[in-house]
Amino acid sequence: MRTDKTLRIDENKLKIQDKITFANKEKENAKILYDERLAKNQRWFDRKTPDQQDKYYDRFNKNKNNYEDDYEEKVAYWNGYQKGLGKGLNELNSNKDINFNDITNYASDVGNYQENKENARNEARAFIQKRKRCSKKIGGGRVYPTGNPKFI
Repeated sequence: MRTDKTLRIDENKLKIQDKITFANKEKENAKILYDERLAKNQRWFDRKTPDQQDKYYDRFNKNKNNYEDDYEEKVAYWNGYQKGLGKGLNELNSNKDINFNDITNYASDVGNYQENKENARNEARAFIQKRKRCSKKIGGGRVYPTGNPKFI
């Protein structure tokens, strides 16, 4: 006869599999939203006259970059979440009796860490791009914005 510990472990394994499936669906939803936002932005830009397109090109590009950043950050979160769940599942497979909530909390922490890491990468890239734009506007000189990229 199976012990309570074995039953709990098996139950938690099934719950973890459900959470992994949920995370996959969330990544798919993020991709759908990203594609929809890109298409809407492209339609908006395409409706502009050529003169307006010149005027609004930076805005169009900024929107596109923001949508891409949002998508990358969401995917990073869900990948980290799944990584955390996978580690918890490995522990359960090793016959360790770990609380389901502890596993999901750990998975959320890993997901948040990965999302924050991706966010920092995106902000650094945006800061460098802004710095390049500013130097071009100034005439190619060596005057750059300084400080924390988040506040510029």
